[in-house]
Amino acid sequence: MAGKINDIGPAERRIRIIGETYPLLDPAEVAKALGAEGPGTKLEVTLGPISLLAVRQELARRLQSSGGRPALEGVDRRAKIPISDEQWAQLEKIAAVVATPDCAPTAGQVASVLLSSALQAVAVQLSPESKK
Repeated sequence: MAGKINDIGPAERRIRIIGETYPLLDPAEVAKALGAEGPGTKLEVTLGPISLLAVRQELARRLQSSGGRPALEGVDRRAKIPISDEQWAQLEKIAAVVATPDCAPTAGQVASVLLSSALQAVAVQLSPESKK
């Protein structure tokens, strides 16, 4: 007979790393040290499991409930951005993939997080420090 197993043992202690952290490496410096060349143009961008996890975490961090449907925190403007039906379907698919029982984002909310992420990446590439 199969039954539900309830673990009532003590919870494991949380592991905390208290040592110093190392500074992040600049990819351009690493490439230069190794004599590597730039990748050229990237034709296709696909979201892997790590990227989807980052989108999910950002949505969970930014979605704030105000009594109704949770809205994205820090949003000042609701702009109409023209996209194709295929792009909207992709956003809906991503929203379904990153959804959890506690957080069910809309395609528009996913689009907002992806747009924020893309804008940050472009800003880093355009910064004077990245051109050195």
